[in-house]
Amino acid sequence: MARKLGSAQRLREQPTSAGSASPGRHLFSNISFRTKLIISNAILASLAIIGIASCIISRATLTNDYLAAQLTETVVGESRSVLTETTNLNARDLDRTFGTVTSCSALKSSAA
Repeated sequence: MARKLGSAQRLREQPTSAGSASPGRHLFSNISFRTKLIISNAILASLAIIGIASCIISRATLTNDYLAAQLTETVVGESRSVLTETTNLNARDLDRTFGTVTSCSALKSSAA
């Protein structure tokens, strides 16, 4: 049992590599493993949230564009229908007016 403790103690005392013995050599060398896991989980969660948000925004933009095109098409169709109806109504009124003027002038010319 004492022999196992001695070998474990020797492993702790030996440097793993020459480059890692100098402080500041690695970016996260002085951060604990638990902190590294927390940071990596936070980064992954942030990336997932950003990805989902970008998908939602993309879908919302496509839906908005489609609905705007449909609305424009509907408004143009309705406007065209109303304008055609109004034009036909005004044309009938002018036809009646010119018909009355023509019939009045025909009566005057036949009376003379």
